[in-house]
Amino acid sequence: MTRFSRFDRHPDELISASLTGDLSAAERRDLEVHLDACEECRQTLDAFRAQRELLSGLHVMPAPRDLEARVRSQVAAGGESPWWRRPGGILALGGTLATVAAAALLAIVVLNTVKSVPPGASGSPSGSAVASGSTTAEPSATASPVPPAPLGLQPGDMAYFSLTGPKESRRLDVKNQRSGESVQLVAPAGASWGAVERAALSPDNERMAFAVLNDGKGTWSIYVARLRDGTTSAAGETLPLAFGDRLLWSDDGRFLALTIAPDAAPTPGTSNVWIYEAATGVTTEVTDTGNAYAASWGTRLAGMELLWIGLGAADPSSVAVKWSQDTAPHVFDLTGSDVAEKKGGAFLPLISPNGTSAIYWQGTMQFGRDGWTFASGGLPYFSGVQQGVPTWGSDAVFEDLSVTGPSDGFTSGSVTWSANSEGYAFWGGRWPGIPQPAGYPDPNAVYVGYAAAGHYHLNRDSRVAYGPTYQGTDLYLVDVALRSDGTMVALTLGLPTPEFGASALLELLPVAGDSGTDVGKPPAWNGPAVFVPAN
Repeated sequence: MTRFSRFDRHPDELISASLTGDLSAAERRDLEVHLDACEECRQTLDAFRAQRELLSGLHVMPAPRDLEARVRSQVAAGGESPWWRRPGGILALGGTLATVAAAALLAIVVLNTVKSVPPGASGSPSGSAVASGSTTAEPSATASPVPPAPLGLQPGDMAYFSLTGPKESRRLDVKNQRSGESVQLVAPAGASWGAVERAALSPDNERMAFAVLNDGKGTWSIYVARLRDGTTSAAGETLPLAFGDRLLWSDDGRFLALTIAPDAAPTPGTSNVWIYEAATGVTTEVTDTGNAYAASWGTRLAGMELLWIGLGAADPSSVAVKWSQDTAPHVFDLTGSDVAEKKGGAFLPLISPNGTSAIYWQGTMQFGRDGWTFASGGLPYFSGVQQGVPTWGSDAVFEDLSVTGPSDGFTSGSVTWSANSEGYAFWGGRWPGIPQPAGYPDPNAVYVGYAAAGHYHLNRDSRVAYGPTYQGTDLYLVDVALRSDGTMVALTLGLPTPEFGASALLELLPVAGDSGTDVGKPPAWNGPAVFVPAN
């Protein structure tokens, strides 16, 4: 649902007052709503905060990496004057240079007499648009501190889903494994909860995107939940295609890219990329080719968003589309001016969090109800990345697998990076060819590579050991999450239970070792898990 602001202009005065704790509770709530929807006012808040830190002699947080590009883009576009030049702005007080200098000097004198507040305290409003971890000097002893992160999440923490109760009245919670804090998610009108099979935490820890399996239909419903209050909005419904399972947050948390494949006629399995906008709750279709998959976000350059899209075909390809971050997502022309880069023979690159590496696919593909999958020669490869664009190296991820026959190769598989980009996991890889050797590769296995341990490539010994059964019943692998440092994995392991529909065991395991921890056990559905990046 789109959120509307009650302000008919940019409330610079309230933004300034929010930094000194001088807002009433009602004013603060109204300002938070406005900031959630107004990019310009969020920039104004950042500018006010940076000015206060500069004058008080505190450490100044670095400017956003794309700030220069945003300013140049706005100047070139001839947009509305910035806040410091608008009537009513902070310098529109008859502001000569002398006046400004005097004001700055007075601010320095006043701020130098004020003791700094404890780490984590701040007078800025709460909410994802204005959250800050910096320490600022506050002239008022009554200034409101920045609220803690949702669920008390801290760097390195693991959060996970817990689905409990009978089918008729299921309850879905997100829990912090370390602290035990939880939030109950509120289902949108007409929706009901089922087994959660994918999850992605936004970079600011404020929102969680997740995919729920719809009982009886076999589709996923994609939702986005606010972790502060559990309110949830629907982002779309899709068939869970082989390569359509990525939920991709942009690095600023503004957008979520996903793949949607309707299960209805004319052709089940056709897919397009959609983008969910966090500020509005609106999901927009951005491709119309019927063979498109959300692959990865690239590095934002010169004020332009960059999104990689995989295009299924007998000879697959990938394109990077660009658009101004000041405009809303729209249907992209995948053969024209919207394309920043294109690569034939390469499919679905997943760029590492630090932007230096990528894993992508090569092979010959075919189309079916499961969408586009590989018919022969399907293998994942490593590549370097420069300015958001892979260099398309030919370094195979698996060092001991080879394609010798027409059926050799994976038909599909899933990949995820650790937050520090040193580790990655591969799972769900289906190999219809001759095993190399017997039982390898195993579609129900998880293979992890970790550079720091000298095992960046995968082989049969890269498998993470976990028990294949629970109380005598076979488990099936649902999802995998890697801890930020790549040394632990959280496995969501499904367990069929007719009386509940399904249950899942969430197991936390070291990559090197065989002794794990059961975080949640049946009959509840526990998982998937996500890890908060470590500092």
